[in-house]
Amino acid sequence: MAQMPDSLLTQIINTPKKDLISVMGKYEVTSQVLRTENLVFHNDSELIFTNYSFPYVIIAAKNLKFNAPAIKATVKFGSYDIVVLKGSKGASGATGANGSGNGVRGGNGGSGGVGGNGNSQNTPDIYLIIDNISTDYGDITSFDWQVFTSGLEGGQGGDGGNGGTGGNGSGGRNSRSNAFHCTRGASNGGAGGNGGQGGIGGNGGTGGNAGNIILVGNTAVTQKLTYVQFLLNGGTGGKAGLPGVSGSGGSGGSGGKGSTHCSGADRGSNGSSPSALGEGTKGQNGQNGEVKIINQDVATLF
Repeated sequence: MAQMPDSLLTQIINTPKKDLISVMGKYEVTSQVLRTENLVFHNDSELIFTNYSFPYVIIAAKNLKFNAPAIKATVKFGSYDIVVLKGSKGASGATGANGSGNGVRGGNGGSGGVGGNGNSQNTPDIYLIIDNISTDYGDITSFDWQVFTSGLEGGQGGDGGNGGTGGNGSGGRNSRSNAFHCTRGASNGGAGGNGGQGGIGGNGGTGGNAGNIILVGNTAVTQKLTYVQFLLNGGTGGKAGLPGVSGSGGSGGSGGKGSTHCSGADRGSNGSSPSALGEGTKGQNGQNGEVKIINQDVATLF
């Protein structure tokens, strides 16, 4: 038969015990362990754990009470800014080299790098360790008590890196004339290099795994706790990262100048800005949590 590990029992016993925790409205908890003689839920109340860095959190109460015949109360984790889970932006592409010499085309800009994949944050497990459930206002089956350990959405993939700017074309050669003739015609300016393609967006992060809910107490208590409403869905996969912005084309070089008997040449064409390489892929969903039961006498914890 499964039992709580000794390390967990020691952690609970070493946590100072409160005489009463009365949950009215929003009651936020930053610590990992909540240990109390009496845990009372009022109507429309929420007990909210705010720290996602723990692998698990613990509610240990000698007496669980509901302060009215019809109670709606919730245990859950607080909001989490999933923006911090977004992948990093891809590296920018290199700028194309400028044309060197007369009428030489500029080099193309480099493509942007791939965006980083989104990250994941799992929801901690919750241990519900209860020695006694009060029936002052009826059995727990008549209360609307909910425990949520839903997984978080995965982080969005990082944006692809921006494409590099195309290099500028070099100017054309100037013409040359003598007193009677055009002895050397002007040459056209070099075309500008094309901009680099915007990089592929990163893949969305895997959705966070939902926390498990572990019910601990004597058999009568754990069986009553099975009537609680549990929500343990894994988080949805993160959104695909967006492609980077393609680089601008380089400027065409100026045409060579005319002279007395020679016409000037044309300016080189500007480089183009190509389509970006595309988005990443959406992340996979996280795993659902489970409800586990440990039938164990917990009176010595209080």
